Amino acid sequence: MRSRFHKIIIQGFVSGKGTGVYFMRWNGVILAEFANLCIHEVPHTGGLCSLRESWRHQKMRNDALCKLEAMQWEGVAMMEYRWNPTSDEFALIEMNSRFWAALHLALYAKVDFPLVLAQAFFGEQGNEPQHDYPEKLLCRWTVPLEIGHIRSLMKDPQVPASQWIRALFNFVALSLNPRVRSDLFYPGDRALYFREILRFFRDLFKAS
Repeated sequence: MRSRFHKIIIQGFVSGKGTGVYFMRWNGVILAEFANLCIHEVPHTGGLCSLRESWRHQKMRNDALCKLEAMQWEGVAMMEYRWNPTSDEFALIEMNSRFWAALHLALYAKVDFPLVLAQAFFGEQGNEPQHDYPEKLLCRWTVPLEIGHIRSLMKDPQVPASQWIRALFNFVALSLNPRVRSDLFYPGDRALYFREILRFFRDLFKAS
């Protein structure tokens, strides 16, 4: 690779759970913030977050904010971490300077990052800074990510059958729980939810 590239970034493996800390900073003021903890990932060893809950971790929040302040960052930012619940240690994986895939959970928690950004950009007088939000609010990307989570368990030879069988029952239980929100089934904007389901089954039948 050194013969084809001037520089190479090597990212080592960090164990633990995936987390995200999110900010909207404008003119040096934090106008909105949010954080979530990944419950399920695809693959199950770490990756895309298919089931997550609203969450708080003060040390991680302060670490992320310190980095943004050092950069004098303006706009939205997603700081992705891995967190070890046993030792409470965490490591920054990357920063995304755009809206993130898990944005709907923040919207369900009434932290409207797109609205806050638009108001700041156009100089409109918005509401008070959004720092407070409910914890333990669950949201998932049902199709195809939650299905992909179960498939990754089934394909892993180190995972006993009892574990992915429990995951199947858990999938059904979550689907029947009215308190569990869905990323793409957002009120007033639900067309994509059904499009994703149709595309999933269409691709499934093509593969078979």
